Amino acid sequence: MLFKAYPTIVRLIVIQDQDSNDCMVLKQDLIDLIQTQNLHQPHLIRIACKELENWYLGDMQAIEAVYPTFKARTHQRKAKYRHSDNIFGADDLERQVKGFSKGYASKNIPKNMILDKNTSPSFNHLVSGVQRFLN
Repeated sequence: MLFKAYPTIVRLIVIQDQDSNDCMVLKQDLIDLIQTQNLHQPHLIRIACKELENWYLGDMQAIEAVYPTFKARTHQRKAKYRHSDNIFGADDLERQVKGFSKGYASKNIPKNMILDKNTSPSFNHLVSGVQRFLN
């Protein structure tokens, strides 16, 4: 089945926050949803652990570029940030960054991210998956 607006095969990439869900169950639920909709398109599913904002914590210089009061070097030394996928990123950023806004952050932090320097395992899994999927 093709999407009516597109004359060729569409490649579908789904990115979903894990929040407090089990990653494997969530991914299977998304696969099941795609199958029940008869979307026989090439697809890639990636889960942002725990939240999309955790990916920002994998590149703290990008956060500092957008929010100069956030000092990347100070936070990088803290043990809890060594495994950025294990914390609730949005909650943590709201506590650590004065004036943090999810919407503003989502538009501006990614512009400053360096893909191959990010320490978030789930972000790196996304990047490698997209590269393989599109090649």
